[in-house]
Amino acid sequence: MMRQSGHAIAKGSLANFVNDSGTHVGIQFGPDAVTALDKSKAAAFIGCGPNDRCWGTLMCVNANDRLALCVDSAHADNGPEHQVPPGFHDAMFRGDFR
Repeated sequence: MMRQSGHAIAKGSLANFVNDSGTHVGIQFGPDAVTALDKSKAAAFIGCGPNDRCWGTLMCVNANDRLALCVDSAHADNGPEHQVPPGFHDAMFRGDFR
């Protein structure tokens, strides 16, 4: 994801790239880079319910761009739904949430 002049992308401005089927979330990060996760498996890793997190934001590895993928403007920027727990991205890249 790109920023101009080092400024963060506006919150929610890339939410249209987040596809939520109810059980899975997918994001098109590039022409050949779709990342998807099973919300129940990711939630079990965190210890929360499958609808307790803003999964698109957690899937983004760049903290400066993360909020651009927020699908709910009511979420607080630093709210629990946006907190990435330790080891989450490693588990995601290993395929633990497929």
